[in-house]
Amino acid sequence: MLHNLLYTLCLMVIMTIQTIAQQNWVPFLLQTKTKPTINLTASNSGTVSFTVQINGMETSHRKVGVSAYQKLSIPDGEVMTQEGLPQVPMITKLIAIPDCGDVSISVSRSNELQFTNYNVLPSPRYEKKKSPDGSDELKEVFEENKSVYSSNADFPGKYGEIIETGYVRGQKVARCNLPCTIQSRKQKN
Repeated sequence: MLHNLLYTLCLMVIMTIQTIAQQNWVPFLLQTKTKPTINLTASNSGTVSFTVQINGMETSHRKVGVSAYQKLSIPDGEVMTQEGLPQVPMITKLIAIPDCGDVSISVSRSNELQFTNYNVLPSPRYEKKKSPDGSDELKEVFEENKSVYSSNADFPGKYGEIIETGYVRGQKVARCNLPCTIQSRKQKN
């Protein structure tokens, strides 16, 4: 029993070291890995304004079949998970807003950076498969959405959206997604 536990622990350490070694920090503003900063710039009975500063992203490489991809992430961020679409990093925040009927979001981009030779990993679908011991397990299956990956259009095509509104302890709030934007262009393998 102790032998199996030590063997499992060694495997976990090796896998963790490989995962950490494969991630690279790509700085936008700061050289050290730091989460995005969000600063409130104005708030009144009709408007809430804030700035978001993304300081960099982490990248790791993943080979799927014959295709090489990059998995992108930002600290404290999420990624889009719709099957076949690029796993674009995004910030999701709950923002206190004025108690009004109509809520909208307007995003002004600044300090746009361009990177080349990134083929962003698509979001997988999951298939149930039988493992050798007979138990069920979910396997990731990666298939690109051809219309998105072969276009030269910005993806996801919007810089922010309100996912939902509601109340928390009497304060009206909006949950907002602020995705990074990529230009999908199929890379040659």
